[in-house]
Amino acid sequence: MSSMDPGAAIVANLFRAGALLSIPVAYALYTPEAAIRFALLFALLLAPRAAGVPRIADAAFCLTLLIATWAGVASWYRSIIWMDEAVHFVTVGAVAATAYFILVALQLLPSPREVSSTARRSTLALLTVVLGLAIATLWEFYEWVGEQFVPAQIIVGYDDTILDLALGGGGALIAGALLMLRRQRRASRTARPLTPDSRRSGADQ
Repeated sequence: MSSMDPGAAIVANLFRAGALLSIPVAYALYTPEAAIRFALLFALLLAPRAAGVPRIADAAFCLTLLIATWAGVASWYRSIIWMDEAVHFVTVGAVAATAYFILVALQLLPSPREVSSTARRSTLALLTVVLGLAIATLWEFYEWVGEQFVPAQIIVGYDDTILDLALGGGGALIAGALLMLRRQRRASRTARPLTPDSRRSGADQ
C-alpha cells in the first residue's frame, strides 16, 4: 500500500528524528513530563511506517503531530491566538487519513483499490470524516484530563470544545475529499484506453 515517493519518505523520517531529538530538549528546557510526551510521540510516529501508509500521508502525520506536541509543551496555544484552531483542523485531518490507511493494512476497512464506482469512492470521504470526529473527540477527552492536572497549560471550555470538534471534522472532510480525488484520478488513469501512439510507445519500451 505504501506509495513509492522517496522524497516524502525522507521528510517523514526527518520529522521522526525531530521527535526523537525533542526528548532531551524538552527534558532540559521544560519538564520530565514534556520529555515523556515526546517519547510517546516518537513511538506513535513509527506506526504509519510499520503499516506501509502512503509516504505523503506519513509525512503529514509526523509533521502535524510534532507541531501539535510542541505547541502544547511550549504553550504556543496561549501565545499564538490562531494556533489552537489551525492545529486541530490540520492535525485531525492528517491523523484521520493515516488512521484509515492503518485500518486498511489491518484489513478492517476496504482498500481504495477495492472501491471502484463513484458512489463507493464517496465512502472514502465519509469514513475519513467518521474517523476524524472520533479522533477529535478523543483529543477533547485528552485535553479535559490534562486540564485536571495542569490547568494553566490547556484551554478547556464548552465553546472551545465545540469549535475544536467542528474544526477537526472539517479537516477530516478535506482529507477524505483528497483521498477520494486521489482514487478517482488513479481509476481514470487505469481505465484510459490505449491509443495507437501509446501502444507503439509501450512496444518501444
